[in-house]
Amino acid sequence: MTDDTKLTSIAGFYQLIDALADTMTGEDLTLTVLCAAQEHEKEGKLNAAQAIALEMTKAFDALIAEKLALKAKLAAQSPWIKITSMDDLPKKKTNSYEQVECLVRHKGETKHLVWNCEHHVWDDAHGDDFYCDALEPSHYMPFPDSPKE
Repeated sequence: MTDDTKLTSIAGFYQLIDALADTMTGEDLTLTVLCAAQEHEKEGKLNAAQAIALEMTKAFDALIAEKLALKAKLAAQSPWIKITSMDDLPKKKTNSYEQVECLVRHKGETKHLVWNCEHHVWDDAHGDDFYCDALEPSHYMPFPDSPKE
């Protein structure tokens, strides 16, 4: 095999990986690259193709693991609270009539609503009119406390 053929083979692997990296899992990617390496070997190409495939697979597996870890870390740091039951909704901090201003994801939109701790419903942004039932929104994020002047 000439040096030009080896370079073409390596370039082909890079193109294959670039095309598949965004759409496949690590296992799918590994299997695809190894199958391609076996085809190159059957065609009489050097075992270098398998070595390239193995090293590229290791690198992409590490990259995928890193991206998944980062995604999990960011999800854990999100200020958004998923609403799955009444237990997920804001709680009263005092014994007085209380409302909690929040950003709320409702029907695909982000809205400024007020959680009514007494009636257990979402009120409009002014806190005086019913907006929707407690479990209708998918997520909420309480507003931070106002600064003390």
